[in-house]
Amino acid sequence: RRKKLVISGAPLDLNASRTPQSTAEAELRANERARRVQNVVKWCESFGPVRKIDTKDDGSLHVYWKDWEAADMVSGVLFCVIDV
Repeated sequence: RRKKLVISGAPLDLNASRTPQSTAEAELRANERARRVQNVVKWCESFGPVRKIDTKDDGSLHVYWKDWEAADMVSGVLFCVIDV
């Protein structure tokens, strides 16, 4: 069974429940979210080749690596960060 990383929460959300005051603010939010997703993709690719990244309806990203070693390394890195 392949491992996947699920990224969700506030860093990608950008207060989705709050309605933008203008089209300029909506555009800024969309650009900021795209920039954040690109940064997440770059971070994921730094561990190894990525097979695919899915964006789900709830806004979360599901990351799948080509090599199981990369996915295993990411789960070890995140466990160390979260466990501290």
